Amino acid sequence: MTRLLRKPLLFFISYTLLVFACSVPVCYGIIRYIWNTQLDKHNQLTADFTRRKLEHSKLNEPDLKQMVHMWNNLNPGSLIVPYYTSTFPKDSVFNMTRTYKLAGKEHKVPYRSLITYLLIHDNPYQLTIETQSGEFRVASRLFITATLLFFLLLTGGFILINRSVSARIWKPFKAMLARIKDHELSSEERLVVTPENILEFAELEAALTSMVDRHIATYSAQKKLTEKVSHILEAPLELTQAKLDQLLQLEEVSKSQKQHLLELNTALSSISKINKDLLVLAKFDNKKFGSTGTVNLSREVESMLSLLSEYHHEKGIKVKANIEKGVSLQMNKALAEILVQHLISNASLHSPRSAELSITLNPRTFEVVNTAVKPLNKDKLFKPFSKGPDSDGAGLGLAIVRQICQLYGWQVYYQFREGRHHFVLSFK
Repeated sequence: MTRLLRKPLLFFISYTLLVFACSVPVCYGIIRYIWNTQLDKHNQLTADFTRRKLEHSKLNEPDLKQMVHMWNNLNPGSLIVPYYTSTFPKDSVFNMTRTYKLAGKEHKVPYRSLITYLLIHDNPYQLTIETQSGEFRVASRLFITATLLFFLLLTGGFILINRSVSARIWKPFKAMLARIKDHELSSEERLVVTPENILEFAELEAALTSMVDRHIATYSAQKKLTEKVSHILEAPLELTQAKLDQLLQLEEVSKSQKQHLLELNTALSSISKINKDLLVLAKFDNKKFGSTGTVNLSREVESMLSLLSEYHHEKGIKVKANIEKGVSLQMNKALAEILVQHLISNASLHSPRSAELSITLNPRTFEVVNTAVKPLNKDKLFKPFSKGPDSDGAGLGLAIVRQICQLYGWQVYYQFREGRHHFVLSFK
């Protein structure tokens, strides 16, 4: 993408180039006109001087012819020849080129010529005056070179001034942009900006500060509402779950009724799980997790694999566990359980039958690998309510995993290699 100040700079340079392209032929024509005018004046003065000398000479005809012959030999830039009639046409001015051989090479020399006529002792003559105009080519080359040099200096000056000025002018904007990038809406802190004496930047800062304040207020209200609703729903859901369990244990319940109750129980369990996940996310936003301690993560992983062993057996999933003993971390124990549960259960639930599930844990990484058919969308994978087309969950598990990692400064990322999902959690 093009920077903002480069666009007017490109227009300035393009306009300068256009002016330069138009000025060169115009100035060339002006210089050519002045040069030819001066040469014509010189030729005319030479012709007038020659006319005065010859017309006022008191020579007889043989001496006159001899003098004309000597004049032509002594003045290579002029030529006097007899003219056939005493009725003279208008003087003519033109350019011509003569070719000379010098050291075996041909050299073309341009001339500015004047043809005029004179009457010497009643004898008509044609006088041709020629003056070299080769210096014009040298002068025109020097002029074009100097003009091009000034154009390059002007363009270079535009670029240097643009860089220098833009660095100073846009410094407040870049500082403000950096603060916006670093600002976290979840922190509920106001966007602190430095007042500027540039009107446009001051208006932009005021508008951004007002917008962020409104979003913080809305975000805070939504967080409180989410947590409050989750707390309100928690007790009725638990009560309903308990009542369903009691109904399932009654002997009077028919087989069809029991099937309906089981379906209700499954749906209610799913709703209860979603509510708990929402409550966990709300606690993250409100920073309401308890103190940290030393958690034996190896034990948590082994415990989760033990709980899911029957499910793995029924589904034919082959589990390969490479767990180092005594891997401990400083974190909240409840969050450790949630982290392990979501990573392993998510891989187990979304693995096809007879798949392979690999669990690796060491002091540096925690990796969960399971057989897959196609890769997942990396851009949406760790966002709330993002799930695949075959998923029955709410899409909150991996979002919670990411929140836990952000809380403790860990990194979590996903890769798809050789037909397998790789979820890797790096502790360092």
